[in-house]
Amino acid sequence: MVTFSIFKVLSINDHKMKQILFPTTYTSLSKVAYRYAQKLAQYFETGITVAHVYPNVKTLAEGASKTAMEDLAEKQWNDQLGKAKDFTNEMSAKQFGDIPLDYVVTDGDPAEELLDVQQQNDFDLVVMGMRRHSIGDKLFGNTTYKLIDQMKCPLLLVPPNTYYMGIKKIIYGTAFNLGDKEAIEYLLEWCLAFNAKLHLLHVHKQDNKALATRKMEMLISDFREEHKGGIITTQLLEGKITPVMEQYIDIGDTDILAVHHRKEGFWQRIKEGSLTKVLAEGSEIPLLVLKSK
Repeated sequence: MVTFSIFKVLSINDHKMKQILFPTTYTSLSKVAYRYAQKLAQYFETGITVAHVYPNVKTLAEGASKTAMEDLAEKQWNDQLGKAKDFTNEMSAKQFGDIPLDYVVTDGDPAEELLDVQQQNDFDLVVMGMRRHSIGDKLFGNTTYKLIDQMKCPLLLVPPNTYYMGIKKIIYGTAFNLGDKEAIEYLLEWCLAFNAKLHLLHVHKQDNKALATRKMEMLISDFREEHKGGIITTQLLEGKITPVMEQYIDIGDTDILAVHHRKEGFWQRIKEGSLTKVLAEGSEIPLLVLKSK
């Protein structure tokens, strides 16, 4: 494996977010997702590390010298670094001129390399595009699932046909599990940066409204000021999670759907059935996957 990286020392500011990791494949989908990364970096006054993982260097003819192999690997790395810089230059704009940019290009397995980059540099957020391979195929491929499961920081996954139009409303789908308080605190930082509202949504089964109401009241007990001021709103809906969420997202004027990654509860229902397919078949809303500390 040949790995080169360029990193800069970031200045300390008042925000918790210090650096965004942006994996790219240089496609039109990457361009859409990169606009989100630029806006987040701008509002949080942080930098972006652009990362690209390319296929392993091809083997030369039998008998090639070690020097020839090293020269080929270095040439391939230089070519890929040039493509990464061409990508950011194409996406540059005056309003984003002050965002510090770093680059990581390496060969190997995309998921493994990106996880290694995260482990070595402790990024605060990953922003990446989601690709639909074919009709009926999953929205999340193996690489994306692996990053969702193993990345230690939140991921913002941007689906196709999405264009940045601002962030004014974030929906957090809660199953009233551990980690909700930390997730809400994190999302309130986004609300502060973008002057957005946070909507806490829970879908409950029939005859569970009273219990769900009590749990929602307990959940927002630590955020009474934000709730009273209208920054946080809440809603309980009855029914099956897939059709209810599908209908609500379509009419709810939502900019981001946030979920808490866990092995059971809300996330498991998303991953194993249902909501993922709904998102894959037509949602234009980015999905923010939050992680427990």
